[in-house]
Amino acid sequence: MKRKYQIALNRLFCAFVLFSLLFLCLAYASLGESIGLAIGLFVVALIGLAAAFITQPFCYRFDSDGVTMCYTFFPNERYLWRNISAIEVREDSGSHKSLILDLFLSYAFHLYGNAEGRHRFYMQGEIRKTLRTKRLLEKYWDGNVTGYLNDDIKEWKEKRRLRKAKKDREIAKHLADEIVPMEREARARFRSAVAPITDQAALMGLDLRTEYIYLTQGGGEYKSRPEQHYTYAALVKLSARGETDANRVVEVGIDLLFVRLGKNAYRGVENGNFSTELTETLSDVLAEIRENGMESYCREIE
Repeated sequence: MKRKYQIALNRLFCAFVLFSLLFLCLAYASLGESIGLAIGLFVVALIGLAAAFITQPFCYRFDSDGVTMCYTFFPNERYLWRNISAIEVREDSGSHKSLILDLFLSYAFHLYGNAEGRHRFYMQGEIRKTLRTKRLLEKYWDGNVTGYLNDDIKEWKEKRRLRKAKKDREIAKHLADEIVPMEREARARFRSAVAPITDQAALMGLDLRTEYIYLTQGGGEYKSRPEQHYTYAALVKLSARGETDANRVVEVGIDLLFVRLGKNAYRGVENGNFSTELTETLSDVLAEIRENGMESYCREIE
């Protein structure tokens, strides 16, 4: 079944092409008066065309699964909605920002996530900000785009709304049907990854315990799921067997899921590198404890 999609043109690509055509026309008109001027205008036109076809996608293709940046000569750049943890409005990271042509088109939606397939040099994860791309992002992506100029006003209004809702005990609970099994699966994968390290710690006379916590952007730490964006993390605690002194316990945090509040439900993106981070971090910690002892290691990190 063919996937249905909607297209938004990249206005900066179109602007480059139109200006390049204008300079080509000027170069042609100047041939009879000055060859040097005509050559100069022709070179400027070629640079504009190269900038358009090399640095810019000519359009963005939105569908229910993701968004594709379509290039003229290069492979397309595609992102799946389920792998995007956040979208932010910010200045374009391209090298052409200083051009006068870009003064009114310098802002782009930046996608935080991994592109499908091989990452190539021209892939920036950015969509030119226009009314159409804004509308299509809000239509297909289940999340809130941040970085708008009026975000401070929106944030103030949102806080006032939440205070009133809390006072009236009418805060709407977001659906957790998707995120609960994701957290459960993340815990299962974490237990499998940490099992060999637990055995290694036991041979060294150490206890390894794990707690699962919710961390918010403001530095908050919760035992239960908060009603805001959060990171679901595993907190690994290493201590000598039977140790009760909290100052002699080594704690290592590993991020498992990055979770945002969608329009009606929690949406999560897995940290695909947590197994590697866990193995490398705890292996280094155990190696230092084996070499210097637990007490010496605890004194070093205080």
